Parts: sequence; structure tokens; C-alpha cells
Amino acid sequence: MKLPEIDLYLIAPEIVITIFGFLVLMVDVFSPKKERKGYLGVISLIGILIAFFYTLPLMGSVTSGFGGMFTSDGYALFFKITFLIIAFLTILISVGYAHREGIDDAHGCRDSPDHHLPRAGIDVHLHLHSRRDDA
Repeated sequence: MKLPEIDLYLIAPEIVITIFGFLVLMVDVFSPKKERKGYLGVISLIGILIAFFYTLPLMGSVTSGFGGMFTSDGYALFFKITFLIIAFLTILISVGYAHREGIDDAHGCRDSPDHHLPRAGIDVHLHLHSRRDDA
């Protein structure tokens, strides 16, 4: 029985995304609760950029690894690059939105007395309080 050839360079973008995902989770868990966490988005963006740069050299070649279970061709690279760009833009937009709305601090929405509730919960809570005052 021949062992499959292991080419970690084929799955380097996935490894980078996984490592940076765990890094962001661990930094979030072990950072002080009162601290602003806007830097987590920056760490995520750096991870996506590194994964993107590991993806670029794979273009123009069709290779497979892990006994044919993983194939890197134009089709796979198209979707890999597409999802990396979408993830980059989503994080970039969400970091800007959180900063603009003031929800990137440790308490969530700092202007609301119910900062621990999700935004929809805040709207329902405020609506119910306004209805109770009308009655």
C-alpha cells in the first residue's frame, strides 16, 4: 500500500485561513473584556491577504494531491479567489460599519441601555416600552 503524496502547498490558503481564524478566536477570548476589539478585523484581513497570496502561484496549473482527493484547477481557483475577495470585502465593510455605529467597543451598542441585546431585540424592547406608555 502506497501512502498518498502530501503537498501542503496545495492547501496552504486553507491552512492560513484556519490558523488566522483560530488566532482571532483566541485573541478575542483572552483579551480584556473592557478593551476595544477593532484590531480583530485587521488580523482577519491580514489572514485573508496572506491566503490570497498563497493562492496566486497556483494559477495556471492543474495539480492534485492527497491521493487525488484534492485537485487545484482553474475552476477551484476561481471560486477560491472569489470567496477570498468576498470575505475580504465583507470584513472590511463590517469593520467600518462597527466603527461608524460605535458597536466596536466592549459593550456593543454604547448608546443603548440594553446593550447586551441584539439590535432586533433592542427595537422590539423599545417598541414594547413605547406601546405600554400609550395605554
